[in-house]
Amino acid sequence: MQQHLRDPSLSVDAIARALNCSRRHLYNAFAGEGESIAGYIQRLRLQACVRDLQQGGPHARPITDIALSWGFGNPSHFSRVFRDHMGKSPTEFRGS
Repeated sequence: MQQHLRDPSLSVDAIARALNCSRRHLYNAFAGEGESIAGYIQRLRLQACVRDLQQGGPHARPITDIALSWGFGNPSHFSRVFRDHMGKSPTEFRGS
């Protein structure tokens, strides 16, 4: 998953195909973790975005570019899940 984290098409189906196993097997593997596979992928992507947003300065990449580069296909969706995860918008986070 980590190698393909930037791929927006990373999904349970894609992971199951790559591992040559069933979706059910993947869901069962995550059953005791308290987090779904999709939730895990989203959390890893958000953590990567946080690291990139912390890279400030005059050459800081635009927030939308960061979100898209980590597999978020929609900037509005990214902003909502970022706020839910971090308690502030990406812009507010970058400014703090």
